[in-house]
Amino acid sequence: MTGCVNMNWHRRPGCWLVVEPHFDDACFSYAGTMLTQRAAFESLCILTVFSRSAYTATGYSSFATEGSAAEVITKVRKDEGMRFSAAIESDSTACDLPEALLRGYVAPSLTVRSNDRIECRRRIHEALRTVCASRRIERVSFPLGAASHLDHKIVADAIL
Repeated sequence: MTGCVNMNWHRRPGCWLVVEPHFDDACFSYAGTMLTQRAAFESLCILTVFSRSAYTATGYSSFATEGSAAEVITKVRKDEGMRFSAAIESDSTACDLPEALLRGYVAPSLTVRSNDRIECRRRIHEALRTVCASRRIERVSFPLGAASHLDHKIVADAIL
């Protein structure tokens, strides 16, 4: 799905849209591709879907699923995402969707509940319409997550 090779190295009019499930997904799993192919597009935009977070460097923390702890973690991860976007000269926008743990899942590799899939897909499509309304999109990419993280499954399902 990712890693499309652009053999046409002149700059194309239009935007390359990278849809990442979480703030660090494009940076950690797709940065090399974005850096090597960025120049081929007039602009680059990163859309982060699940921008509300309870994930820390040490993993998921049950204390972080409520109130101010989740807000602090969300702010830190958003700031990291914005710094990455600035470093690679991309626009950045985010849906205000909570990641799996904040939606009541015990572990992010579980099967997606159908009502959750429907609501997330609706919100992702809404965000894509908004982004596409203001840009001429030439390419859409999304990094696939390791293992079977349900937030990554939801994003892939919504885009495909």
